Order: sequence, then C-alpha cells, then structure tokens
Amino acid sequence: MSDAAPIFGPSRLLPLDNREKLEQFAAELRDLSTYDPPITPELVSYVAEALERFLAPDNTKSMDHAFGLVRRGRPPGKNPDPKMVDMAAALFEARARKISWLALQDKYGRDRKELVEIMERHREAAVRLIAERWMRAGG
Repeated sequence: MSDAAPIFGPSRLLPLDNREKLEQFAAELRDLSTYDPPITPELVSYVAEALERFLAPDNTKSMDHAFGLVRRGRPPGKNPDPKMVDMAAALFEARARKISWLALQDKYGRDRKELVEIMERHREAAVRLIAERWMRAGG
C-alpha cells in the first residue's frame, strides 16, 4: 500500500468556503498536468490562471471576464455605431413593453448579458434616439 495520499482523498475534502475551494482547485489542477495521461498544460494554465485572476485581490468583474468570455466592446465615444444605438433603443423599448429577455435573446441571437451590456454602453444615445422618435411622432 502506498504512503502517498490519494489525489482527491478525504484529507483534501476539508470544509472550506467557496473561495478556498476554488483556490485549492486551481492549485490541484496544476498538479494534474504532471500525471499520465496528462491534461494538456495549455488547458491547465488557461483554467488555473483564469481562476487565479478571478480570485485576485483586485478581482475581475466576473468569471466570464476572468475566462475571457466577454467581448471587449469599445465605449461609444463621440461617434457611436448607429446600428448599436438603434439596437439599444429597441431593447429599451422592448423591455418597457415587458418583452421577455428570452424573446429578445432569440430575436438578436445574443445572451442577456450581452444585451444588457449594449444597453448600458449606448444608454445616452439610445435615450436621445427614443426621444427624437417620440417627438417626430407628435409625442
């Protein structure tokens, strides 16, 4: 019988808070790259580094950000993309009419998080556009 503790044995399953569990997972994931057959070192590094970024004191916004799953959109600046402003305006109007996020996700082919990000990024220009449309319609 081997004296070595099992990789995932009871000694490693201590009651830990979730942050400590993620830190332990990142550390153990790196250890797994040395076993045969290994998890590819690239995959191990990607996951472990993303977890470490998420757990860092300066903390990224979310796991999606830490894993690089969020598109890095440019702020609208002085000349926002008219298509995006139009989409943001349509999203604001749809939500005011209580159209569900699921219906909007289906319509635009984007997840809720992306749609909210578009609305936030183009809020000012979208509100101006909605007001202009309302005024032209005799609002």
